[in-house]
Amino acid sequence: EAFYVNLLGLDRVASGLLTGSDIEQAVGLPKGAGLDYRVLGRAEDPMGRVQVLEYQGARGKGLYHRAKPPALGHLHATWHVRTVAPLAARSTGSSALSAARGG
Repeated sequence: EAFYVNLLGLDRVASGLLTGSDIEQAVGLPKGAGLDYRVLGRAEDPMGRVQVLEYQGARGKGLYHRAKPPALGHLHATWHVRTVAPLAARSTGSSALSAARGG
């Protein structure tokens, strides 16, 4: 999440923790597990949203031998912007890069 908020400048527009039998059935979670979600983007623009999902209380099984926790996936995305100047300005500070890298 830090990468999208600190470096790309997106806002958290929604978040929550879903628990209970409905989400367990919908996602296939074990009893007592939950789904922590965050939706990032711009409140005034419903397009271009990013969802960050984290399962709580669910033990996984390795389905791909090269995936080692906590790096179990990635996303490729493209943003079309008028200028990269704001991104370049945020990326010059070591704190922005450190936060974007999870540091």
